Amino acid sequence: GTNYLWRGLTHYQLNDYVAALADLTRAVALQPENGGCYRWRGATHYLLNNATAALADFDRAIELQPEEGANYYWRGVVLAALGQQAESEAALQRAAACAAAKPDDLQTPRLYARLALLAGEPEAAYVHYREAMQREPGIGRLSRELDHLASIARAFPANAHIPAAQAWLSAQLAAIE
Repeated sequence: GTNYLWRGLTHYQLNDYVAALADLTRAVALQPENGGCYRWRGATHYLLNNATAALADFDRAIELQPEEGANYYWRGVVLAALGQQAESEAALQRAAACAAAKPDDLQTPRLYARLALLAGEPEAAYVHYREAMQREPGIGRLSRELDHLASIARAFPANAHIPAAQAWLSAQLAAIE
């Protein structure tokens, strides 16, 4: 099961979402109690425009890992894409509460940055992105974050802070290269 999860994540990072979905579905079948398998498959469903399947996977991920902020974050993104603003905001608030409980987690600054962008606080997002870059140096995470911002922009089309953050991250990436 773990091999399918890692291979699915590799396909995901290469933007080959159909192959990612196939491997992540195998991972779920082999590891039905692994919340991460459901979270990544849910994200893949979202990117393949299947919000119903994405929500089902995020709900299962939350059942298995209620302390994992990324599960709530993704659920909030999908709900926003569906126009369910109040439910989206509740999920994003839960994501922030989970992140606050794990300040030393490597992913916490990126999660805070994403939440700040969605809350209309770009300067706070940049502070968190700088912290994320210190914790996880290198261009790989920045490149994937640019892809992530592109994917959530469609759920939040009126949020002008997302394209601005994409430009800011692109400049940071250019400075590193």
